[in-house]
Amino acid sequence: MAFLQPIRTHLEALVKTCKEVQQQVNIPGYYPVGDICHHLFWIRPPSGAPAPKHLEERINELITHINSRMLNVSSEQLQAIRTMIVVAGTERKALAIRELLRSEEYNIRILCTDKKAALKILRG
Repeated sequence: MAFLQPIRTHLEALVKTCKEVQQQVNIPGYYPVGDICHHLFWIRPPSGAPAPKHLEERINELITHINSRMLNVSSEQLQAIRTMIVVAGTERKALAIRELLRSEEYNIRILCTDKKAALKILRG
C-alpha cells in the first residue's frame, strides 16, 4: 500500500514493539494498541501485568508520530466532544473499550456493547 509508505517504518516498529509487550505481559487476547476514529491509543495491560516502562514509552512515541501523520480525528478534537457515544463490542475489543472508559481524556457518556464485552470490561 503506497499511501502508507511515509509511515511504514514507524508502523513496522509499532508492530514489533507491540509483540514485545505481548510476550512480556503474556495475557491471551491482550494487544497494547487500540483506536477510536482511527486515532491510535495505548491500552494498559490488565491489572497485575504491567508492561515494561521503556516499551510503553516507545509505543506512545510511535503512536504520537503515526497519529500526527494520519488523516484522522486528533486527540484534541476527541476531547472537545461533550458527549461521546461509543458503539463497540466483542471480547476482543473489551480491553480497548475499558481503557477508553477509564480515561479522563474522553467524555464517554453512552456505551453500546454486547454482553460478552460488557462482562469482560467489568471483570477488570
